[in-house]
Amino acid sequence: MDTTAEAVFDMNATSREDVLITVPAQKLRIVLIQGPDFPRILDRFTAMAGRSMLPPYWSFAPWIGRDYHRNDGDVREEHGEDPESWFAHQRDPDRLALGHRI
Repeated sequence: MDTTAEAVFDMNATSREDVLITVPAQKLRIVLIQGPDFPRILDRFTAMAGRSMLPPYWSFAPWIGRDYHRNDGDVREEHGEDPESWFAHQRDPDRLALGHRI
Protein backbone atom coordinates (compact mmCIF):
# COMPACT_ATOMS: atom_id res chain seq x y z
CA MET A 1 0.00 0.00 0.00
CA ASP A 2 1.43 3.33 -1.06
CA THR A 3 -0.03 6.16 1.03
CA THR A 4 1.00 8.56 3.76
CA ALA A 5 -2.47 8.44 5.34
CA GLU A 6 -3.29 6.42 8.44
CA ALA A 7 -4.63 2.98 7.53
CA VAL A 8 -6.59 0.39 9.49
CA PHE A 9 -6.31 -3.28 8.50
CA ASP A 10 -8.97 -5.84 9.42
CA MET A 11 -7.37 -9.15 8.50
CA ASN A 12 -10.38 -11.49 8.61
CA ALA A 13 -11.41 -10.37 12.12
CA THR A 14 -14.85 -9.06 11.10
CA SER A 15 -15.42 -11.55 8.32
CA ARG A 16 -13.61 -14.80 7.56
CA GLU A 17 -13.92 -14.11 3.82
CA ASP A 18 -12.89 -10.45 3.73
CA VAL A 19 -9.81 -8.37 4.36
CA LEU A 20 -10.92 -4.78 5.06
CA ILE A 21 -8.62 -1.80 4.65
CA THR A 22 -9.83 1.63 5.70
CA VAL A 23 -7.86 4.64 4.47
CA PRO A 24 -9.14 8.24 4.75
CA ALA A 25 -7.28 9.46 1.67
CA GLN A 26 -8.16 10.88 -1.74
CA LYS A 27 -5.69 8.63 -3.54
CA LEU A 28 -4.46 5.16 -2.76
CA ARG A 29 -2.24 2.72 -4.61
CA ILE A 30 -2.21 -0.95 -3.71
CA VAL A 31 0.32 -3.33 -5.24
CA LEU A 32 -0.31 -7.06 -4.98
CA ILE A 33 2.68 -9.28 -5.59
CA GLN A 34 1.90 -12.81 -6.64
CA GLY A 35 3.93 -15.73 -5.26
CA PRO A 36 3.94 -18.64 -5.17
CA ASP A 37 6.84 -18.64 -2.71
CA PHE A 38 8.34 -15.99 -0.42
CA PRO A 39 11.74 -15.70 -2.18
CA ARG A 40 9.97 -14.84 -5.44
CA ILE A 41 7.71 -12.32 -3.68
CA LEU A 42 10.72 -10.71 -1.98
CA ASP A 43 12.63 -10.56 -5.27
CA ARG A 44 9.69 -8.87 -7.01
CA PHE A 45 9.18 -6.43 -4.13
CA THR A 46 12.83 -5.38 -3.93
CA ALA A 47 12.97 -5.01 -7.72
CA MET A 48 10.12 -2.51 -7.38
CA ALA A 49 11.11 -0.79 -4.11
CA GLY A 50 14.88 -0.93 -4.51
CA ARG A 51 17.45 -3.39 -3.31
CA SER A 52 19.53 -2.65 -0.24
CA MET A 53 23.27 -2.31 -0.52
CA LEU A 54 25.58 -4.68 1.31
CA PRO A 55 27.01 -3.21 4.52
CA PRO A 56 30.70 -2.29 4.46
CA TYR A 57 33.20 -5.06 5.10
CA TRP A 58 34.31 -3.64 8.47
CA SER A 59 30.80 -4.10 9.89
CA PHE A 60 31.39 -7.87 9.89
CA ALA A 61 34.64 -7.60 11.87
CA PRO A 62 34.80 -8.94 15.43
CA TRP A 63 33.20 -6.78 18.11
CA ILE A 64 34.04 -6.61 21.77
CA GLY A 65 30.86 -6.21 23.75
CA ARG A 66 29.55 -7.11 27.16
CA ASP A 67 26.70 -5.81 29.22
CA TYR A 68 28.60 -5.80 32.50
CA HIS A 69 31.52 -3.45 31.86
CA ARG A 70 31.14 -0.39 34.06
CA ASN A 71 33.69 1.72 32.17
CA ASP A 72 36.60 1.57 29.74
CA GLY A 73 38.90 0.53 32.60
CA ASP A 74 36.99 -2.75 32.94
CA VAL A 75 37.46 -3.38 29.21
CA ARG A 76 41.18 -2.59 29.34
CA GLU A 77 41.59 -4.85 32.36
CA GLU A 78 39.99 -7.77 30.53
CA HIS A 79 41.43 -7.23 27.04
CA GLY A 80 44.72 -5.42 27.65
CA GLU A 81 45.75 -1.89 28.47
CA ASP A 82 47.01 -0.93 25.04
CA PRO A 83 44.31 -0.72 22.33
CA GLU A 84 47.05 -1.15 19.69
CA SER A 85 47.63 -4.68 21.00
CA TRP A 86 44.00 -5.50 20.20
CA PHE A 87 44.92 -5.47 16.49
CA ALA A 88 47.25 -8.42 17.08
CA HIS A 89 44.17 -10.40 18.12
CA GLN A 90 42.10 -9.03 15.21
CA ARG A 91 40.23 -6.73 17.53
CA ASP A 92 39.34 -3.26 16.37
CA PRO A 93 38.96 -0.63 19.10
CA ASP A 94 36.52 1.30 16.89
CA ARG A 95 33.94 -1.38 17.54
CA LEU A 96 34.02 -1.52 21.29
CA ALA A 97 30.54 -1.67 22.79
CA LEU A 98 30.16 -0.69 26.43
CA GLY A 99 26.90 -1.40 28.18
CA HIS A 100 25.52 -1.46 31.66
CA ARG A 101 23.07 -3.41 33.73
CA ILE A 102 20.10 -1.69 35.27
